[in-house]
Amino acid sequence: MKKNMMDLMKIGVVIPALVLSMAACGNSAASDAGKSAEAPAAEAQAEQETEAAEPAEAAEAEVKEAEEPGVETTYENGGLKMTVPAEVANKVIVETPVDSDDGILFEVSEKASVEAAKAKGSDYDGIGWLYAIGVRDEESFHKMLCSDMSGEEPIGYDADGNYYVFFHPTDVRYERETPEQMQADQDQWTQVVEWGNTMKDKFLEENAGITKFNWSGTVLEAYLARTAYDKEAVYTLSTLEFAKDGVLEPNENVDAEKYFKMMTEDATYEVIDDQDIDGEYVVLNFPEDEVRFDFFYGEDSKNLIRQVWGDYEQIYKVTFADETKSANDIMDAWARELAEYR
Repeated sequence: MKKNMMDLMKIGVVIPALVLSMAACGNSAASDAGKSAEAPAAEAQAEQETEAAEPAEAAEAEVKEAEEPGVETTYENGGLKMTVPAEVANKVIVETPVDSDDGILFEVSEKASVEAAKAKGSDYDGIGWLYAIGVRDEESFHKMLCSDMSGEEPIGYDADGNYYVFFHPTDVRYERETPEQMQADQDQWTQVVEWGNTMKDKFLEENAGITKFNWSGTVLEAYLARTAYDKEAVYTLSTLEFAKDGVLEPNENVDAEKYFKMMTEDATYEVIDDQDIDGEYVVLNFPEDEVRFDFFYGEDSKNLIRQVWGDYEQIYKVTFADETKSANDIMDAWARELAEYR
């Protein structure tokens, strides 16, 4: 289109020059020679001006293309929806797989990174990937809770027994054809990454039938999940009160899942700076992994837990939405129920 427009612009300049030359045919020979010399000069000047205008027009078109806003778009899959706002709509690629083997419902990548990888002729699988949202059944979801869940976050569940997971890369997937482009587009990459990080909550807001799954993603929570869902897990509880009769082992009459949920459903866990904690505690021990968790008694430390493995230790603090609850009260009740059946 630009080339055609340039040709038309050239014709518009050259034709008037020829008309003027023809109108001067009745003049003297000297005048004819002068006019003949002026026409090529005018044409050359017009061509130079046109060629100079071409890059400016192209640059202006690129700016307009870059500034052109996208259109807010809602994608649907499996009876669920996910809306991409206008400010990033033309910067991402959204896929909605049908009957995905790994349960993926929505998968989102940065468009420019994918295109750069293709242009370079490299394998672009995973390049530009920002996040994915998938669904799992109860068994596989519980198994996930017992792991370190690198790149996976449990986000919700529904009344039909479906559990929803937010997947994200654990490395940087940013790509451009040149280092200069990498530097120039850094703000765009940051924009789409930051937007992607908001989509866990946005997805839940948009799909009212899904209830948020509360999870802080700590090692402690994973070990608590193992007591409930890992049939191969070897663990014991113990307190000074029951120490004379040995440790307390799991019992089929005691529902470990009940205590797991009490410890996690409305709880927020965080690792805090090391501090001196003294006094009695309930011990949750995993001897095969050589790791234990000490749940302290005491008004000031009832929600502090010490993790010990080898020569290392760290302190967790748990905050319950129900302020009447405490970690030590729950673990003490668990130990006492186990003691009834040994």
